[in-house]
Amino acid sequence: MSKHWVRQEVKKNEIADALEKSVGWFQSNRQQTLAGAGIALVVVLLGGYFAYQKLVLDRAAWRSLSIGQSLAYQGKLDDALSQLQTLSERFSGSPAWGFATLMTGDIYYRQAQYAKGVETYRRIADRQAPKTLVPLAISDQALAEEAGSNCRDSIETSRRFLEQFKDHYLAPQIHASMARCLKAMGRNEEAKSALQQMTTLYPADQDPYWNQWAQAHLKSSS
Repeated sequence: MSKHWVRQEVKKNEIADALEKSVGWFQSNRQQTLAGAGIALVVVLLGGYFAYQKLVLDRAAWRSLSIGQSLAYQGKLDDALSQLQTLSERFSGSPAWGFATLMTGDIYYRQAQYAKGVETYRRIADRQAPKTLVPLAISDQALAEEAGSNCRDSIETSRRFLEQFKDHYLAPQIHASMARCLKAMGRNEEAKSALQQMTTLYPADQDPYWNQWAQAHLKSSS
């Protein structure tokens, strides 16, 4: 009798024993097994249902945002605000909420309602979501505060932005806003320092626009 044949027979016997034990366990614990399978099925079905519901809600939120954008582009700003407000209330958990909030702030800015704009932009910064919109919201908040002649808060908001997003593409614009606000508050030396920093951060061969902007304002302040 070969060793190979013996190994095969032993393997067959082990498999048979395992199957027999499994069948016996199932028969002894049939109720618990079926109950467990039922619970697992319910969990899977509920997970699928909630995922589907989230998909439906997200799609509805994006459609609502599209309507709000269309109204804004048509110049129907009050109607757009109403649409975006409804979206914010009904779909606060959707990523579309952040875009609706940002657009709401932009509309307030266009209407020169800067305090409302600041309050709106701050909601995104406070929630820290959606992540991609946080730097946009903070920079817009700084500009709205500057436009509303609230330079003290604008400077602080600008500093917060630059601490968190110093390499962001909006950073030059925020440096410029800070320099303008410092000058508006009569803090001329600080404004000059901010402009000089801009010429260093944005050299002429890499960012000619902002370098020239800073150089021009340095000349006008000297």
